[in-house]
This record gives sequence, C-alpha cells and structure tokens, in this order.
Amino acid sequence: MPLYGSQTGMPTPVYPGQQFVLFSGAEAPAVGVKSVAFERAANWDGHPSASAFTVNFPSAPTATVQIQASNDDVDSHYQVLQAINAQNGWYSDQGQFRYFRAVLSTYIAGSMPTVIIQR
Repeated sequence: MPLYGSQTGMPTPVYPGQQFVLFSGAEAPAVGVKSVAFERAANWDGHPSASAFTVNFPSAPTATVQIQASNDDVDSHYQVLQAINAQNGWYSDQGQFRYFRAVLSTYIAGSMPTVIIQR
C-alpha cells in the first residue's frame, strides 16, 4: 500500500457504502508509518455519515495505531481521535472532519496490522 506523502493529487474520496484499506498488513512496520489519507465524501443529502475503522493485529499487539483526522490534508494539522492497541480494535467517528488516516504511533515487534475504513 502507498503511504502518506506518496500519494499524488488529492486523497481518495470514500463514499457511504464503500470500504477503503488504510494498512493492508504488508507495509514495513516502524514507528511513525502513516497510511494514505482519504476524504470522507458527503452523503446524497450533503451531510457526512459515520465512519467505522477496524484494526486487526495478526497476534497480540506490541504496537498502537492512531486514527487521525484533519479538515485540510496538511501533515501537521492532523489530530489524534483514537489510539488502538487491542488485537481486534475499532473506532467509530461521526464528526465533521474531512480527511482521515492511520498512523503506527508505537511499535516494539511483530507484524503490521490491517486497518480498514467502512463508510
């Protein structure tokens, strides 16, 4: 999977009913690895809908994944919404942020998790 900063153009829009992979588990694990960002596209009525993030580690985690959001796609503007270090963790967001990404904020050992957003 491409990582943050390697995407060209604007982040991929993800609409209600769609799924998008932020980490596939094939990335090289390291502290600070950032997924590509995605844009939460509006519903048909113009309002954003909930986003559900699932984080799955292949074994007991020795790392933490942060779900981050921003209203503009500027690296320094992202803020942490949730830190997840459970083997099968999740986070649901109904806020008004426009862009989201996942960050491996701590890492000791083991494989990368998968992180998937479901709109």
